[in-house]
Amino acid sequence: MRLNTLSRSIALIALLSIGLNTSTLAKENESLEGKAKITRAQAEKTIHKIWHQGKIKSAELEEENGKLVWTFDIATPGTKDIIEAHVDAKTGKVISVDIETAADEEKEATAEAKNAKSKKEIKKSEKEDDGDKEVKKSKKEVKEKKEKKAKAGKDDDDDKDEKK
Repeated sequence: MRLNTLSRSIALIALLSIGLNTSTLAKENESLEGKAKITRAQAEKTIHKIWHQGKIKSAELEEENGKLVWTFDIATPGTKDIIEAHVDAKTGKVISVDIETAADEEKEATAEAKNAKSKKEIKKSEKEDDGDKEVKKSKKEVKEKKEKKAKAGKDDDDDKDEKK
């Protein structure tokens, strides 16, 4: 019973983490769609030709192992299994069709949540680095301004000495 509750909690956390990153994924998908020669609709037709059963739960354009692919999750009637199908987004050929059990889906969701967290931490670290650079830049600018003022003041003093 506890294991089942724990599993649900992990899945919920993973889904929430994925949901928080949807705007980033949407932007990434837009840029990837410009590279794809095959549309989502064309890829779906290809999948339906070889896999007649089930309903597409989700579709995503992504780069996997250096290839641009459409990934489809298809609900299988009568089971909790998910069919994951990959279609090459440049050629339209089916790359793979895998059956994922509910346990596999849960593991994948957990891994994606960890990956999303890592990406978030990296971005935060990059922002902090950028902030440090800005502080250093500002300090350098202040120092340069002080030096210019000091030099300008010295030049004024030299001018006054010359007039005497």
